[in-house]
Amino acid sequence: DLEEYGSDISFSFTKNHLEVTFFAKGEAAIPHTTKHLLRNGVEIKEEPLPTSRFYEIYQDYVCSCILRIAKDSFGILPIEKVLINAKQNKINSATGNYQEDIIVSTLIEKQKLEKLNFDGLDPSNSMINFTTNMNFQKNIGFYPVAPVIINNPDEPLELQTIIESELIKIWTNLRYQKFCQNKYLFPKFIENNSILFIGL
Repeated sequence: DLEEYGSDISFSFTKNHLEVTFFAKGEAAIPHTTKHLLRNGVEIKEEPLPTSRFYEIYQDYVCSCILRIAKDSFGILPIEKVLINAKQNKINSATGNYQEDIIVSTLIEKQKLEKLNFDGLDPSNSMINFTTNMNFQKNIGFYPVAPVIINNPDEPLELQTIIESELIKIWTNLRYQKFCQNKYLFPKFIENNSILFIGL
């Protein structure tokens, strides 16, 4: 299930790569407290999670989602690259309003991903294996970044070809029926050969 990733996943297809944009769950997905069992073995003490540790966990969470999306995409589609943009609604300190920002943008190549040992890697550190834009500080979190640009992208495929061949596989195998607060998703087709799944 992709419920754990976030919401509003959109796809754009070209001849040999896929572009995925998704909204990572907010920082509320990570607990702000930690619990310790006291020496008496009975009482439990709850303390605030240190800021640096909190953001470190959140960074690993976002990067783990990116790796999982890449693995699932390569397992289903005959592609060699996937460009993944993780977004977040963050408060703009200049306006006080929420705005959509890309917090991680990475171009993952199938050949490189297959060489990784997922049992021993650190999700955040693994991003150095790919072309990645990520600006992160332990005491602040993510800063907005620009999306990775692919040089000389291939011409887009006909949308009908995508629908008839691979979209059904994505829909079935990744179980998009339940996603985002247990709402059902249905594909909504938009311009530029992009497909946006929306909850109804």
